[in-house]
Amino acid sequence: MMDLEQIRAEIDKANRNIVGVFEDRMDLVGDVAQYKIDNNIKILDRQRERDIIKSMLQHVHNEKHKPFVAQFLENLMMLSRKMQHDIIKENVNVTIDEPTIDSKNPTVAYLGLPGSFSEIAVVEYFGDSTSNQSTKSFSQIIKGVENGRYDMAMIPVENSSTGSVNQAVDLLIDHDVQIIGEHIVHVRHFLLGLKGCDMNDIKTVVSHPQPIEQCREFIDDNSLLAVPFESTASAAKHVMQSNDVSLAAIASKRSADIYHLDIIKEDIQTNNSNYTRFVVLSKNTDNKDDADKISLICTIDHKPGSLHNLIDIFSRHQLNLLQLFSRPIHNMPWKYRFHLDFAGNMNDKNVLDALEEAQNYCISLKVLGNYKSWSSQDA
Repeated sequence: MMDLEQIRAEIDKANRNIVGVFEDRMDLVGDVAQYKIDNNIKILDRQRERDIIKSMLQHVHNEKHKPFVAQFLENLMMLSRKMQHDIIKENVNVTIDEPTIDSKNPTVAYLGLPGSFSEIAVVEYFGDSTSNQSTKSFSQIIKGVENGRYDMAMIPVENSSTGSVNQAVDLLIDHDVQIIGEHIVHVRHFLLGLKGCDMNDIKTVVSHPQPIEQCREFIDDNSLLAVPFESTASAAKHVMQSNDVSLAAIASKRSADIYHLDIIKEDIQTNNSNYTRFVVLSKNTDNKDDADKISLICTIDHKPGSLHNLIDIFSRHQLNLLQLFSRPIHNMPWKYRFHLDFAGNMNDKNVLDALEEAQNYCISLKVLGNYKSWSSQDA
């Protein structure tokens, strides 16, 4: 039996053989990249990779080695794709769209009526420089931006208490719109009723489903019936028109002023650190030099290691991943897309390299936008 030094000497010999064969293989990979450039063929061919791994595993004699060989081949092919990507990048000019938004008084769509938190976000973000358009649904907003009816839109995508606004996020995936900015609103919920009524009169509250959940503890503690409405402002308007002292709305302080209602209780949200993140949408890209955040959605193979390998791309390119969550794919039970936010600018080479590599690794990938993050703006 060999001693440790002899074993290490044999390993070194094997390593030298591996390096030599690896270099030969990568030279061939370079030839493949050049062929793909000449014939406009995409880098990733998943079926061929699967077939190669399956074929190579038939040559493994020790069953215990098979999972390690499979992982080795996966990593080898990842390196081959990276080399092909680098070679192709050197031969292809990548262009970035210039900013195209140039409207002095754009129309900005938002969910609900005046007084909704979406309208508050529009006013805080744009000031008086826009013509604001209230709408009844996220679908109407996003389709309106897509077909040019609205220049821009402000929609909520995430709340610090209740998480992702799933309907809005899913629509971003399916429609041709871009995120060009974000804004964060400190959400304070007020119980609003008719003039002169008090807490003892209230039996039913109306509001958007998100505020209802954010105020669930207050609602349950007071044994109130909660009825969902399309928005907080429409709920406030309904109370104003109802002439029913037993009915109250959960809405903003601004809604109380607009719809002439009394504030019965203030700050009824369970979590006082309650914030909603809104994004600004446009049909056109707006790649500014100070943009520092990128959102994308992608679909990857449903197999062990796929998500790890995708995240590793951003790590290797020194990009800070800010958020990651999954969304189910419609009509495909137990299949998921992944939404990622990371720090970067589309003019940076490491960002372009990472996205090119991820594009070739993912089944599908869509950049939702590159924009200035709220954390780097003046409040």
